[in-house]
Amino acid sequence: MKTLAWNANGAPLPAESDPSRIFAQLFGGENSDVTQDHQPRFRRRGSILDAISNQATRLADRVSSSDRQRIDQYLTSVREVEQSLQRDIDWSQRPVPNVDDDTRKRYQDSIDPENSRDFHYESYAKLMYDLIALAWQTDSTRVITYVVRQELTGGVYPEFGVSKGYHELSHHNNDLRNLDELARVDALYMKQWAGFLQRLKEIEEPDSRSLLDRTVIGFSSGMGFNHSRDHLPTVICGGRALGIQHQGHLKLPNQTPLSNLWRTMLDRAGVEVGDTFQDSTGLIEELIG
Repeated sequence: MKTLAWNANGAPLPAESDPSRIFAQLFGGENSDVTQDHQPRFRRRGSILDAISNQATRLADRVSSSDRQRIDQYLTSVREVEQSLQRDIDWSQRPVPNVDDDTRKRYQDSIDPENSRDFHYESYAKLMYDLIALAWQTDSTRVITYVVRQELTGGVYPEFGVSKGYHELSHHNNDLRNLDELARVDALYMKQWAGFLQRLKEIEEPDSRSLLDRTVIGFSSGMGFNHSRDHLPTVICGGRALGIQHQGHLKLPNQTPLSNLWRTMLDRAGVEVGDTFQDSTGLIEELIG
């Protein structure tokens, strides 16, 4: 899976893995629609949505109650698209942040991590993490999800110095060579993560706090060993200015849902989630004092 984001109906939201395209979308460039006139496209999408909504409303008066429920679900999806369209309109009218020429040059070449013959993971990861920091620094977005690597592809790159893909190594069967190579790959991932955190720490906000202090970030895995949903390795970083109380390694009671952590992060960021959130049983009070 390339994405970590889904809509309210459980449909995966498409992700972009080419740093040059992401940069262009955020800061303008030859790969970006920001430099083009959006208005005709926005009007066409708006007209289509209006027509769909009107037809569905008329149809609802002539069908059974069970069919009306299906239409209501359909209209909910239409309303989500309408909201997305409004966000696109608002985004198109927002001034593009200024970025220096040297930074623009770093992101001028397209990179496909899945199909590029000259792909170099460390260089790619540096571009992606620097881009995330830049997006937050310029307030171009406030929420980012990033898949460090796909589960079933990639992982055998020259700088890793390993003989197998990451997924295969994770099924190590306690083989010493597999464990050694798995540790080597994990060390590289954590080296990149540490560099990213240091970059956020070096960026000073107007109140003299670091960007890291103003940002709360989770680093986790989709599953544990042998596809287990328990004991997932998870790190939470930053957020001191938001009330996150770091305590080093924190062992929580067994069966604590991981969604408790995501709910705690949202709470510290000021996002209201209502009375229920996934399978969460509440906030992790140890993290917020």
